[in-house]
Amino acid sequence: SSEQNFHEFFPSFSLSINPIFRSLSNIAAIGVLANKKKRLVLSLGLRAHSRFFFTKIKHEIWSLIKNRCRQLLAFADFCSESDFMHKIDVILGLQWGDEGKGKIVDYLATGYDMVARFQGGPNAGHTLKFGGNKYVLHTVPSGIFQENLNNLIGNGVVLDPVTFQRELRNLEQSGVDFSRRLFVSRKAHLILPTHRWLDAASEAHKGKAKIGSTLKGIGPTYMDKTGRNGLRIGDVESPNFREQYEALKTKHLELLKIYAPIDFDLETAEQDWFESLATLRKLPLVDSEYFVNDALSNGKKILAEGAKGVCWTLISALTRL
Repeated sequence: SSEQNFHEFFPSFSLSINPIFRSLSNIAAIGVLANKKKRLVLSLGLRAHSRFFFTKIKHEIWSLIKNRCRQLLAFADFCSESDFMHKIDVILGLQWGDEGKGKIVDYLATGYDMVARFQGGPNAGHTLKFGGNKYVLHTVPSGIFQENLNNLIGNGVVLDPVTFQRELRNLEQSGVDFSRRLFVSRKAHLILPTHRWLDAASEAHKGKAKIGSTLKGIGPTYMDKTGRNGLRIGDVESPNFREQYEALKTKHLELLKIYAPIDFDLETAEQDWFESLATLRKLPLVDSEYFVNDALSNGKKILAEGAKGVCWTLISALTRL
């Protein structure tokens, strides 16, 4: 398997890199990406606030990074020879985000037929600057600015319709035509207003132990996803959608009794949420597993865009710092 081959080339990669990065909060980014020649390269960004910082880390970490780069390139050669990455390339961040993934996707996208966002929520954004304008994408794949390129929001994404509507309106105002190029997986999950309420109440309850949540409702939405309780995008097509919504909302209101009361205007949040669903319903909803595999069967090339960094993923040991 690809994972087994990866660890054959550098089995100690995560063990040796992660402890150093964990202790150096000023390191903003280290990421692996696949370029047009199917070679993996290491993308490193340093957020240095003082000369002392550079002096402190450069001798400790730079030689280690160079060695890992050589190992990554060796693995890339193996991938090229084994036809491992000739149809799908994946861009991931290897730290806590802010690696510049959006810019890399936009730069590489011209060599692909589709950009597929496959996980994450609207807690942050991929920022792109060109033509004198700045664009921040929270949910929409970063390939949306490339004409004739399809963009897919995959089933691993959690989507807030209100944020999504605002994002699409900004694209419309910028003259970006996405109506026939932006597809949404029916199996992606919806962030409800009560998800955001739960997020805020849980964070307030933790006091000094809080994790710094962006309060976008992403964590509680993934909890419902893994618990098989959540609402999917495809549910908006169901005649029983409102009943499903009310059932999940009732569950959330019961959970909120665990926490101390906090201010949250549910009525206004619900009104905005249901109004924003009209924008979502206008987009083509697809069964993404078939959509992607059909594209691959037709010889299309896909660039998979990750959000956040792997240190914030659900399975990473570094999610509990």
